[in-house]
Amino acid sequence: MQGLKWITGAALLAATVLTAPAAHAELGVDWEVAATQHPFASRQGAAFAVFDGKLWGSGGMIPNACLEYLYTGSELGWECVRYGDLYYKDLWYTEDGSNWTKVLDELPFETSELGYQLIPFRGNLYLFSYDERNLMYSKDGVTWLSGPSLGRAHKAPPFVWRERLWHFQFPIQYSIDGVNWEVLQDGDTVGPAAARKLIAVHNDAVYVFQAKHVWRSTDLIDWTELEGNTDQLDVVSEADVNLFSFAGRLWLGGGFRREGSSDLHLAGLLWTSTDGENWELRTAEYGITRRSGIMIPFKDSIYSFSGAGDPWAYRSIASCEELLGGEPHTADVSGCGTISLSELLRVIQLFSTQGYDCDDSTEDGYAARANFHKIGSEGSPDGEGATEGLIEGTLPPCDRHSADYEEPAWRITLPELLRMV
Repeated sequence: MQGLKWITGAALLAATVLTAPAAHAELGVDWEVAATQHPFASRQGAAFAVFDGKLWGSGGMIPNACLEYLYTGSELGWECVRYGDLYYKDLWYTEDGSNWTKVLDELPFETSELGYQLIPFRGNLYLFSYDERNLMYSKDGVTWLSGPSLGRAHKAPPFVWRERLWHFQFPIQYSIDGVNWEVLQDGDTVGPAAARKLIAVHNDAVYVFQAKHVWRSTDLIDWTELEGNTDQLDVVSEADVNLFSFAGRLWLGGGFRREGSSDLHLAGLLWTSTDGENWELRTAEYGITRRSGIMIPFKDSIYSFSGAGDPWAYRSIASCEELLGGEPHTADVSGCGTISLSELLRVIQLFSTQGYDCDDSTEDGYAARANFHKIGSEGSPDGEGATEGLIEGTLPPCDRHSADYEEPAWRITLPELLRMV
């Protein structure tokens, strides 16, 4: 193993460990509780983004909260004497979707009470305000810098597309560095780019949603309104549902049900589509309807939390097969498309024994030992003196390891190991 010290050192720099997803979970159908306590339990209108491998959240408000308590000395003890809307400017992140770490008690600049969006772009986390204050950005969430003023936004979220950061102002603006901005086209409203609409990038096209209507564009100038069954995509308000692309599909879900109303709209429904035109109902009721909440993809899951209503956080976990469009790599035991350090060391172990065999008792289904499947296996461990090929009738009862893709079979060679690294 001395000759492999540099390999393990390189692996230490790049290793990522992921929580193993449910083996047969159906994304959007099977849900579990991700957290019963988190900082955004009762907030409406908070901003979220996936940045630097973490899920970040900030802001939001609690309507008609108690702003001042008074001790009465009676049986009631403390009594609220002043109510009002409570606004937040704190910043948090989570690495696993359940446990949150506070970065700042308050963002170090003024912004509108409820109006901003977070979005990652070129190594920075950007904050877009709905008021006319400057764009802000940060590399770590702690130190923030001021960018240009883009004018008042219209609550259509910014998005990243074709290596540019886009802002649906009137007219549409874009930037290749997040600082210098250009106008896409002169004039007023471009296509369906109006206030309070939802935007998602999917399969290199931009999709815009507004109740019962979906548009698609490949240049942000010419738009096609899609037909299909989009008339079923009814909502009470675009502010209460979420549109996003994940696992090769568009997703539209969230919302709430008005008390005493039989008109469900999109409340409690989660729809999915591969083309934005033909939609299928993935689940009819997952018990997490909420007003002004968030539904967002993070790692191998869709998360639903924050907003008014149920204070818990939920997630729907995808199987590796669903996320990857096929079976994962044999070495990828714990993640979906990610090889961790421990998984790489396991492949190094299989390499060091100059052979491997099937073993149902191990986590990856293989045993790290010199195998007996080669003709002339009485030869030396490195294969000298052995005739290539397998003894008929002694084929192992499992498939070859994914890392073992070249001949000789049932032995991981150095080039194959380097490919794993």
